Amino acid sequence: MINEQKIKQAIEAATGLAVFYGEVSEDEEEPVEAYVLFFKGGMERPEKGDQISMLKRIVVYMCMEVITDDICLVLIDTLENLGLRFRHSEADREQQGDTDAFLDTEVFTFTHLVKRRGC
Repeated sequence: MINEQKIKQAIEAATGLAVFYGEVSEDEEEPVEAYVLFFKGGMERPEKGDQISMLKRIVVYMCMEVITDDICLVLIDTLENLGLRFRHSEADREQQGDTDAFLDTEVFTFTHLVKRRGC
């Protein structure tokens, strides 16, 4: 079973970034500029219309000054090694407050198979 703690520990070990489940903690002593945020998304039916299982989405949001292909591949490989399946990602830039500074952001979508009980 894949749980939030396993995902959090794996991402922290692979990237060295602060990792949060759900949202960035408001009680952080200093603002966090480089971090990974992840949460469970919705569900979808597997492509073949399987009635016994569903796919659960895990969404991973990475934010840092410069996101390289290398760190993206490390993140994807790490989570695939846990049993998640990489689906796609979308990259963007986010302005830091009222400044002229920007941070790279990338949102990754993964899925994992969930067996239905009683089917």
